[in-house]
Amino acid sequence: MKEFWLPYGDTELPVLIENEELYKVLSPKNLEENKNTVAQANLSLKDYIEKLFSEKEIKKAVLIAPKESIQTNLINELMSIIKEELFNKGLKKEDLNIIRFPNFEEFFFKRGLTNNEMETFNEVYHNPLNNEASFVKETNLGVKFFLNKIFEEADAKILIGDVYSSFLFNFFNPFLQAIFGLSGEKTIIELLKFIALNIDSFYHNVYAAEKIIEEFKNIFLIDLALTLVPNVKGEAANIILGSLNETLNKEKEFIEALKFKVENKAGLTIGSAGGSFFDSNFLKALPGLKNLSNISEEESAVVYLAECRNGLGFNPKLKRAKEKNEENIFSIFECLIQEIINKILEKTKIYLISSLPNYYAREILGFKPCETLNLALKNVKLNFKNEKNILIIPYASYTILELKNNAR
Repeated sequence: MKEFWLPYGDTELPVLIENEELYKVLSPKNLEENKNTVAQANLSLKDYIEKLFSEKEIKKAVLIAPKESIQTNLINELMSIIKEELFNKGLKKEDLNIIRFPNFEEFFFKRGLTNNEMETFNEVYHNPLNNEASFVKETNLGVKFFLNKIFEEADAKILIGDVYSSFLFNFFNPFLQAIFGLSGEKTIIELLKFIALNIDSFYHNVYAAEKIIEEFKNIFLIDLALTLVPNVKGEAANIILGSLNETLNKEKEFIEALKFKVENKAGLTIGSAGGSFFDSNFLKALPGLKNLSNISEEESAVVYLAECRNGLGFNPKLKRAKEKNEENIFSIFECLIQEIINKILEKTKIYLISSLPNYYAREILGFKPCETLNLALKNVKLNFKNEKNILIIPYASYTILELKNNAR
């Protein structure tokens, strides 16, 4: 018998495996916190900004960053360095704007964000529902691209943000965040509809968002991009900076390093979202559950740990929205959540250990709520006879799982 401890909120929970020959643990490489991120970036930023000013005349510049992030303090510190370098090159303070864009999931959960008294001269918060946006062009995907007017008018555009796991995009990079965060409402609706039409690809393929990135990177122009890469605790482990193409390519290298090729589909998967950085609400924990279902056998079982101390993280009015066939920005997003959950349930039965009310787990999500991990395993034994090839995934939302071509 073997005991494992899996992350759950700010603590860990134990699981006992009787047959040690049947299990396999897949855990990502642990990245250490980089406490020299600012100093490391400072060395390169001067050279990049020097190069930027040598390539074109810059009369107006804009800095783009998320409104809220687990790395907000670090992002603000890096922005101060960038501003100082821009001013050293002769840019006037009144010619530098800062645009903050909303957190993707939080925007939909709160049903939009209102501009507030925190806005200051030269710093604004972009609200897709009411900020002025200019029409740029229609993409090959058929998406009419409306973009924040201040951003569109700038000569130099600098993007800074962090990457995090998302139920739609696996690892949601700052460029994708900014596409949604600085667009107009019509653009976001059309992008969500595109995802809905290609939901199978977004469910199975880690690089499904590449189509969106390729479509927009030549019209949503970024001159300098900085991406903070987190470790499993949400601490900054690395910083990627350079031109947009350079940054996107390095982000792919980061994703490739997190991949596991799974030889055989799992009859039973025991996984954790990965602790407090990944499971503060269910929507944040959903990427890990999607990952686990992708490598599970048909009619298999998944035992999943996600504390969800802040609830669901989305508005559970999915059936009502779908029945009325609403096509507003929020109902489309909520239906996408339900589509992903339905795909998970078509394949697996989910035993959920969380702090969610049983009604939420059972009636809204369609899962079997369990008080403890070992109680969940007892339920599995009663309902499933196939326990061959047990996979244990401690950080499911930070792990990319792919079946090998000959996986059975």
